[in-house]
Amino acid sequence: MNRIFISILACVLSVSLFTACKEKTNNKNTTETEKSSGLKVAVIDIDSMQSVLDFFKTKSAEFAKEQEAIQNELIGIQRSIQNTAANLQKRIQNKDISDVEVQSISKKIEGMQASLQNKQENLGGSLMKKQSEFSMTLTAMMDAFTKEYNSTAKYDLILIKSVAVFHQPAMNITADFTPKFNEWINKKLKDEAVMKSFAKQGEDKAKEKENAIKDTPTVK
Repeated sequence: MNRIFISILACVLSVSLFTACKEKTNNKNTTETEKSSGLKVAVIDIDSMQSVLDFFKTKSAEFAKEQEAIQNELIGIQRSIQNTAANLQKRIQNKDISDVEVQSISKKIEGMQASLQNKQENLGGSLMKKQSEFSMTLTAMMDAFTKEYNSTAKYDLILIKSVAVFHQPAMNITADFTPKFNEWINKKLKDEAVMKSFAKQGEDKAKEKENAIKDTPTVK
């Protein structure tokens, strides 16, 4: 589940960075490749960036802890079902249970199994929703920061490394971008009103994405 979360984040960040950089520049450090295309392009290594961002590491740890708690709860319910089924089987073998009791306990086990499945879907869905909202919140924050960063850097396009098939090492701005973004986020986290605004943007974007998925026709 955590891998899904990281994949979602990488995807939305690539879209975020692709749309955030629209200004051109005549910077003397532009590479020959950039000159020939007329664009100033930069690349960010998403894995390296995530390993540094305090906000991302904190939230990832929270999600991992919540996922572990969900798994433990589901395992406990599963064991209860197994114990009930084993006890029923034992009583049947010992012939110390009536047919009415067998039907009653069997129905109870079916109910427990259905309850387990519903709980698994609800808890898992709730965690996925939180992860999606966080991903979108971080995307909104990255949009805002990238605009500030690019007011001086003036890139036409910033790509996520995993999206770029090939790039010149000189295009990699991860070492410069990441610590500045990390510091920017940590400052914003102290402003409750600002963070509520970013969280609301994340929530709205997550709902849009969920609705878009629901409206997508299935291929039969």
